[in-house]
Amino acid sequence: MKLHIVLIAQLLTLTSAYNILVMVPFPGLSHWLFMVRFIDELLERGHHLTVVTSHPREGAMNENYTEVLINPIYDFQSFNSKDIFRTSRQSDFANLKLFWTHGLETTEYALKDKEVKKFISMKNHSFDCFIMEQFFSEAFLMFGHKFNIPTITLSILPNSHHLDNIMGLSTPWSFTPHFILPYDDKMSFKEKTHNAILSLYDVFFRNIRYLPKMQKLVEEHFKGHVEKVPLVSTLEKKVSLVLVNSHRATDGPRPTISGLVNIGGAHIKQPQSLPTDFEEFIKSAEHGVIYFSLGAFLKSSEIPKDRLEIMLKIFGKLKQKVLWKFEDEKMKGLPKNVMVKKWMPQNDILAHKKVALFITHGGRGGVLEGAYWGKPMLCLPLFGDQHTNVERIKRKGLGFTLDFLTFTETELVPQLTFPP
Repeated sequence: MKLHIVLIAQLLTLTSAYNILVMVPFPGLSHWLFMVRFIDELLERGHHLTVVTSHPREGAMNENYTEVLINPIYDFQSFNSKDIFRTSRQSDFANLKLFWTHGLETTEYALKDKEVKKFISMKNHSFDCFIMEQFFSEAFLMFGHKFNIPTITLSILPNSHHLDNIMGLSTPWSFTPHFILPYDDKMSFKEKTHNAILSLYDVFFRNIRYLPKMQKLVEEHFKGHVEKVPLVSTLEKKVSLVLVNSHRATDGPRPTISGLVNIGGAHIKQPQSLPTDFEEFIKSAEHGVIYFSLGAFLKSSEIPKDRLEIMLKIFGKLKQKVLWKFEDEKMKGLPKNVMVKKWMPQNDILAHKKVALFITHGGRGGVLEGAYWGKPMLCLPLFGDQHTNVERIKRKGLGFTLDFLTFTETELVPQLTFPP
């Protein structure tokens, strides 16, 4: 373990270049955008990276970068954004099961990829370290074991009980909430009870259902390629370092331990110059700009018609201009003060001094960026950890929220006209 920590420290203070294997098995674009920030940093420090991902890296070519694409990309057929826009908030138990289900499905899909199979059967290698995103894809920890190299994982989610546990830390449920829950360390008796029940449910079903299914994937794909296939629970405990997407500005206090490091906001870069059309649009906004994005996965173009009509009607009445990440750039009935683009440089926009408000779905990366750049946030959470993220920033005084399914014109107008 001590040798592993020394190696990890050297990765960040370059004295010599290392050969690093990086795997990002989950196909979500927001997950890749989180991971690529660290990939770029390692490349800048001169390390050699072999990266397995579903998304090609953009930017200048680098001779130290070898990209292996999982192709075709996993299709989230059972996770249609049109359905999400019409679905009320799920129970916390259903939310947890959703993470497990998609983790198992995307992990299996990635392990079946022909390029990934080449790494499974690889006999000779020169890797010094293995880095992966730890998002319900524990079977991929096998690559650190197979190549007998230190394993570092990054979690796009905030602190969680199971990450604490694999690093040898027992976090009391009496004041450390489950990562799905919006509570802080000052829970009421009712909240403590709910937290304990959900946490117990997580521990029980994680061990009797989820991990055995993940173990089955390990046995199926790695048997015959390693001398002995270990338990997934054993692989978890061999991780040398876990980097967690938490920060004291947005999350409550909780115990920690060596090897478990909070890096919330580390993906945020210094702003770059905006493209000319964005810069001119923002500069011409006498009363400031509202930036609206539902993230990398959800599509604003699939917002139900009744919700869309309310938004367009209100946006057209505002003194501010609106930048809206919207996939249909030929949308009809677009007010003159609104610009839509299918992709926008979010971090660079939020950094601009004329941006007065950020309308967001409450994704982890987005709320950290909004908090970092000091932008008040109007949150419209829809699924996953978004409700939890939003409740936490509300409690910190960083934003406010509306129910996407039920908000009315009279509710939305004051929030846009008088941001906090």
